[in-house]
Amino acid sequence: MASNNKYDRQIRLWGANGQKILSNSSILVLGASPAASETLKNLILPGIKHFTIVDEGKVTERDLG
Repeated sequence: MASNNKYDRQIRLWGANGQKILSNSSILVLGASPAASETLKNLILPGIKHFTIVDEGKVTERDLG
């Protein structure tokens, strides 16, 4: 059963209303750790509306690679 809806898997998992709520969600991530990045990725792929990352770490030359 093929579908043209790119969020078909999520809709089958939590229903159209759940997908609508997720697609209207705004997420705030405190700290840019590997765990935060993985969690954010797992929220972006199903289609959250907006995200903000707040981190107090200074960007160093090593981070630029």
